[in-house]
Amino acid sequence: MKSNTSNTILIAFISFMSCKSAKPDLNTVTVGPLSISANKEWRYANENGIDSEVKLLVLNNKDTLTLEYGKHVNALNEDLPSIMSLQDKRQFDSLAGRDVEIDNLIISDMAEDEMKYGLFLNNYYMYDTINGIQVKVVQPKKVKKGITGIYIAKLKDGNSFVAYGINLDSIAQKEAMKIFESITYN
Repeated sequence: MKSNTSNTILIAFISFMSCKSAKPDLNTVTVGPLSISANKEWRYANENGIDSEVKLLVLNNKDTLTLEYGKHVNALNEDLPSIMSLQDKRQFDSLAGRDVEIDNLIISDMAEDEMKYGLFLNNYYMYDTINGIQVKVVQPKKVKKGITGIYIAKLKDGNSFVAYGINLDSIAQKEAMKIFESITYN
């Protein structure tokens, strides 16, 4: 009877271990004075930047993250849409003597507040610290529409760093954020 119990425990342990997902092997990618950990199955390539070091990291689903280090990198800022109050639009139309159509203009009764709080932007912006490094974190308000990334305005050497993907699906967004959380100084 003792033998059957031991066998049952051994089979249960083997089954449990085989069900656990193995952690993927990680590869260290170095960009300037920084390192990030990325899945070894992902490919990366060096690109020629005009005044910066650029690497592309291709994820399993073929989405791409851009990693850039240098003096002038993308700060992940978004152009503000044109917003006009309803009252200003009526006044504008009356001066023109007709209803004027303006492309990409948002008409709102609360234009000032909407501009102030970025309600019409595609992305959320926040600041955080990752491994002692202050970063601007950008995430899209809608999946597959916007930027997932981090921006470091000033590293110890005075240069900047950015890592981002555009229009990522939800799985790629999670993978990207894991990669960003692994960033450290060499």
